[in-house]
Amino acid sequence: MQREFLAYLSDISRAGEDILSFTSGFDQEMFHTLPVVQAAVERKFKILGEAIVQCRHHFPDQVKQLGEVQAIVDFRNYLAHRYNSVSEDIVWDILQHDLPPLLAIVKAVPGMPLT
Repeated sequence: MQREFLAYLSDISRAGEDILSFTSGFDQEMFHTLPVVQAAVERKFKILGEAIVQCRHHFPDQVKQLGEVQAIVDFRNYLAHRYNSVSEDIVWDILQHDLPPLLAIVKAVPGMPLT
């Protein structure tokens, strides 16, 4: 059974909000010292990236509303396939600078519930 576009967007939003929640009040140094938080953040980024992969596959026209998403897919692949060389600095930078604008775009898609 095919899921709806908004269901995938909800997955993206939920994973992104979880990442921000997991790291609320943290600075980069604290993030570096907590491998369990790093693992949780990486897992949620993989979910977020896979949801975008599924959106592109099933809803290629609608996913254009999210802007350029290839970098997100590439980051998901990096986390999944180059796990032994993941840089906490890169993860931190992405969650600080790239994630909030993506979540704003996702939440602005017509039909997305306001949170």
